[in-house]
Amino acid sequence: MAADWGGWGPRYLVARQQAIGTIGFHAPPWLEPTGEVEIGFGLVPSARGHGLGTEAVAALLAEVDAVGVQVRASVGPGNAASLRLLAVGGFTALRGSDEDGRLVLGRPGRTSRVAPPTGDLL
Repeated sequence: MAADWGGWGPRYLVARQQAIGTIGFHAPPWLEPTGEVEIGFGLVPSARGHGLGTEAVAALLAEVDAVGVQVRASVGPGNAASLRLLAVGGFTALRGSDEDGRLVLGRPGRTSRVAPPTGDLL
């Protein structure tokens, strides 16, 4: 049985009734030891370079900022397009790299304040 993550799970990005990508978080804040979530996103090649990723990331970050959740991102060091998109989204704090060699980026000046939900998560 899948957990009910509410709005913290993946979302489809749709343009002109066509799925062009996904965006979301790897887990909700109450399942993360620090309360911080990791954003993930991807676009089909034909949707890249038109600002759609930037728009989607900005919209999702506005939602989490409204509830006070800190967000991190992991990205391959050679993924220039995602690095630019994340920089525009405020991911300017390089925290190092993960076990797979991806850069781990944070958004400075934001702190988490989300409490876990009550009741069963499953």
